[in-house]
Amino acid sequence: MAVVNYVGIDLGTTNSVICSYDGEHLRLYKSQEQQDVTPSAIFVDKRGNKYLGVRAYNNAARNPDNAALNFKRLMGTSTPISLAAVNLTLSPEECSADILKLLFGYLPRTKPRGLSSRFRRPSIRCKKTQPWPRRKQPALAASL
Repeated sequence: MAVVNYVGIDLGTTNSVICSYDGEHLRLYKSQEQQDVTPSAIFVDKRGNKYLGVRAYNNAARNPDNAALNFKRLMGTSTPISLAAVNLTLSPEECSADILKLLFGYLPRTKPRGLSSRFRRPSIRCKKTQPWPRRKQPALAASL
């Protein structure tokens, strides 16, 4: 297996995706549901269990007061994301961080040869691919 040199994430308003490039091959990582894209959605049930991605998106139609959708467009603002039915308020950056953690979970758990047994957190750099008036917010979400 080739060493992963680069990881690319498209944190989208509606859907998100993660891929890697090892210098030769580009690989798209699928969700547990075997989908290429993952909905950028968060759902919290009455018991406080948090669901992300497809399951959150599917539940959002039945209980919209328990769901967070389209939060990426609010990053960098002071607009809170309110899940009124469960009395929970999150920032857009916290919501985005949850989706980023989900996407990173799709990556293989193997370590490259020569790397010490200690886990090192990778350096995170954000590259904007569209006009973004609040440039520091993607890096803030990645650091959460």
